[in-house]
Amino acid sequence: MKNTIALFFAMQFIYIVAYGQDACTPKGGCVFGFTRTDFSDSLKNYYDSCYANLYPNIEILPTNGTYSTTRKFNCHSYAWHVSNGGTEVWINTPNDDTYWEDGSYIEVTGTIPYPGKVSYASDDHSAITTNDSEWFISKWGDKVLAKHRYDDCPYIYSNLKYYKLNFQITGYSIFCNTGQYSLSNTPGGEITWGESNNLTRESVQGSNPCIFSKDSNGSGWISASFTSGCGTSFTLLQKDVWAGRPLQPYDIWFTPSTPCLDQTVIAQARANNTALSATTYEWRNISNFTYHSSDYKEVHFTTSDGPLPYGTYVYVKGTNSCGSSSEYSEYLWVDDCGGGVPAVASIVFTPNPTSGETVLSIESGSKEATLDETTEWDLEIYSETLVLKEKKTGLKGNKYTIQTSGWKEGLYIVRVKYGEEVLSGKLVVK
Repeated sequence: MKNTIALFFAMQFIYIVAYGQDACTPKGGCVFGFTRTDFSDSLKNYYDSCYANLYPNIEILPTNGTYSTTRKFNCHSYAWHVSNGGTEVWINTPNDDTYWEDGSYIEVTGTIPYPGKVSYASDDHSAITTNDSEWFISKWGDKVLAKHRYDDCPYIYSNLKYYKLNFQITGYSIFCNTGQYSLSNTPGGEITWGESNNLTRESVQGSNPCIFSKDSNGSGWISASFTSGCGTSFTLLQKDVWAGRPLQPYDIWFTPSTPCLDQTVIAQARANNTALSATTYEWRNISNFTYHSSDYKEVHFTTSDGPLPYGTYVYVKGTNSCGSSSEYSEYLWVDDCGGGVPAVASIVFTPNPTSGETVLSIESGSKEATLDETTEWDLEIYSETLVLKEKKTGLKGNKYTIQTSGWKEGLYIVRVKYGEEVLSGKLVVK
């Protein structure tokens, strides 16, 4: 029995034979690492199977060919070094602390997407983030490399700390024709730039600063990565930019959708990426009504001074430092409502957007008001250019199924004449 135990420890000692090999932080700080002789294939297979059974919801990832288990690197090495293209070395605590102690990484509040780093501060473990905030990838000691939920692992997860590279792409968020961007605070090394398909890099690859030009107006992004002196590659979170003038707003949303005379209306411009495109919005034809206030992409007005039924077009365009977008118009239906508050408030589509069919529901405007199931009503559906697509008359009840299969993708205006009231709504087909 003693001979068997002695042989076991002798075999383990063979696996621990190691020699020093340094890694480095993005800022060039030296991190001591060492190499280790690996397990046999039979042991790798054994541990892979064990962890697959113990943690059935994880995804075991291969490291060197067929197997996941390896002694060549551990969690700290994978998270801070190997996942960036570094060599397979073993990094013990406290050497992994160098990555944030020398300012290469900074701690952030909350989760961050890939390639963020995670420290299980209540345990001796490191991981990297994925595009799902609750899932990490980490190396479990000298055993498997796993994609797992943050709490589905052998480590204490009560105190997670998140880190990101302490480097950033600097430059304007909006540029008209060309924009200059720099990668700050780097220790040197080769820089590689990337850009969205509506931008073109004008400078030689690796230039710092680097100039990009606009191919078309719209949202885009600029990315950068750099290779450190020890050969590891670090990718920064991309910088979102807007190139050129704003795009035309794609919708105006009225609340209520069909107001009565002498009723307050909120008109809201819907535009893609409003935070980067338009800094102001210009409205036209609001002067036909009693104007109240505006926060640029939203205006409030009263229909008391507006036209009699059935309304008028309202126009809007976006403006930024590069110019203005094309103007967008939407027809606002206005009903006299017999001088009172309508019994019917709105029409609702379920689902919206739709790709096959949607159910139109006519909803009551108040708890006191009830819908007369015998009331006949008419339905008209118009394309975005106000071409009549469908018309139904003599409908009853408060629901109607609209078949949209085969319709062209886009926005449709739906108009309902319910008794003496006229309602309108917007249906999106995709």
